[in-house]
Amino acid sequence: MALFGRESENSTTPQPASPVRQPAARAGRKTTLIAAGATLVGEISGDTDVMIEGTVEGKVHPSKDVTVGEAGVVRGEVDAQNVRVAGRVQGNVRGRESVEILATGSLEGDVSSPGMVIGDGAFFKGRVEMTGSVGQQPENPVSKPAKPAPPALSDAPSPSSAG
Repeated sequence: MALFGRESENSTTPQPASPVRQPAARAGRKTTLIAAGATLVGEISGDTDVMIEGTVEGKVHPSKDVTVGEAGVVRGEVDAQNVRVAGRVQGNVRGRESVEILATGSLEGDVSSPGMVIGDGAFFKGRVEMTGSVGQQPENPVSKPAKPAPPALSDAPSPSSAG
């Protein structure tokens, strides 16, 4: 608001933050939406992306991506190609490509993924297992012979100098 109650020509009204979007939302990809206010008890699977703005109690394991919006809550396991958490997840998460906890997100559970990002301000309590590159099996370490330890230094005189 400008001086004397007149709106200045350059003033802007604050815009609401844009909603969290699927990382790979593309034309032709189907998305299953669990809307704010809805509660689903059971299992979600299928060949779609999943956007959760409501509450899910159970397993979420589509073949595509899962996004838990700021109002979304998941109590159960999540297993998807990419997982983005802007809301709250209580359960283990597996991302076949990546897992991202956004600044507004909270995740309590173990994470298994080749890539993980935790935004500033996000909450995470659990363990992380980095599984290597997408589609790559972890390599077995190559056995190398152990190097001999260097001789220990001592302040005691050696037997040859005790003379």
